[in-house]
Amino acid sequence: MLNWSPVLHFYQPPTQKDSIVKQVTESSYIPFMKRLLDHPDLKLTVNISGSLILQLDRIEKSEFFKLARKLVQSQQLEFVNSPLYHPLLPFTTSEIYLRQLEYNRGVIEYFMQTSPIDVIYPPELAVNQEVTRKLSSLGAKILIDSNAIKDSSLVEPFIQIDSYKLIVSSRNVTNILRAFPRVLSVEKFADWLSQHASHNTIVSVSDVEIFGHHYTERLNFLFDVHKNPTIAIKQLSEVSNQHGFTKVETEILDSSWVSGEIYSPTPNNPFSLWKDSDNELQQLYWELADLASTHLLSINKPTEDIDLKYSSAEKHLDKGLSSCHPYWLSNWPWWNPEIVEAGATQLIKSIRTLPISNQDKAQAEELYTTLIKKMWQYNWSSKPQEKYKEYENSYKKYTATFPDLEQR
Repeated sequence: MLNWSPVLHFYQPPTQKDSIVKQVTESSYIPFMKRLLDHPDLKLTVNISGSLILQLDRIEKSEFFKLARKLVQSQQLEFVNSPLYHPLLPFTTSEIYLRQLEYNRGVIEYFMQTSPIDVIYPPELAVNQEVTRKLSSLGAKILIDSNAIKDSSLVEPFIQIDSYKLIVSSRNVTNILRAFPRVLSVEKFADWLSQHASHNTIVSVSDVEIFGHHYTERLNFLFDVHKNPTIAIKQLSEVSNQHGFTKVETEILDSSWVSGEIYSPTPNNPFSLWKDSDNELQQLYWELADLASTHLLSINKPTEDIDLKYSSAEKHLDKGLSSCHPYWLSNWPWWNPEIVEAGATQLIKSIRTLPISNQDKAQAEELYTTLIKKMWQYNWSSKPQEKYKEYENSYKKYTATFPDLEQR
């Protein structure tokens, strides 16, 4: 029997509209957790971002918390840890993402009444050597994409490179679940999983919104796979304890969970969806983000932040650094200038709040204004639709390479 440990990622951008958060919660999060309660023998590993937890608390989604706590009490849910506001770690200073990891742990412990296991989920599974080193110094295991391993012949679910303990997510399984364009056959999927597994355990990371929100028919998918006699769905802690970590001699590559994809805008850039050298708008966004980060880190955190100015600047920066904002500038495929403007506004608010010179603030305002102006000019041109068409052609070629797993 094959062990499958699907890690499910619950997240919405911190600047997302409340109406969208409510819609996704009603179409995916709550129905999914209700179904899970109906299957008490099914246990899963999740990353419910602290940012999303705070959003759901603010909009008073009490049913979500009631269900989640029941699942924690029944030991059906275990949590991994992740930086609170979902920053792209290779482009975020370690001081910021390590602080966010601590905040995220506190949010999980307070609202979910449990502590995350010693596994870290890097947003977008984006890592490089330095990020891996920093996270490993915490004594935690790190989730990475299978394309992060230089020597693919050494890829196992649980490996150790030097002192780094890594849990490797199967890119193939992740892609099938998130990108297969037709209704998936549970039986074909289970057979394919068994035939293509090089080990008796497979780990995969997926957005939970796949189940019920993006694909309505997939709400029941995991539960139907769970009934298949050839597949045993297990929590990450259980399979990692059973398996152990194999020491290998190889390197960690710059990577994300879309690195090297044939449908990526720049396949040789593992972070091209978020920071492409040919994307002027992304470059401007990161210039503003770097400026805000530099200014915040140049200020000594006051021992008594009486007027909460430093804390406010910190929170604005953290929200603005969410990976979603530069992603929505990729126009590959998605394009949403409103959510990007909300992110950029968080960055400039951080700078406005800090006790820095008026000259520095004026420089930042000019950069912010340039970004917003150029973004909306792009929006009113024909370019967004041209990029949609370009993506669609690329996506069709990509999905043509998928195995036949369609339910007929």
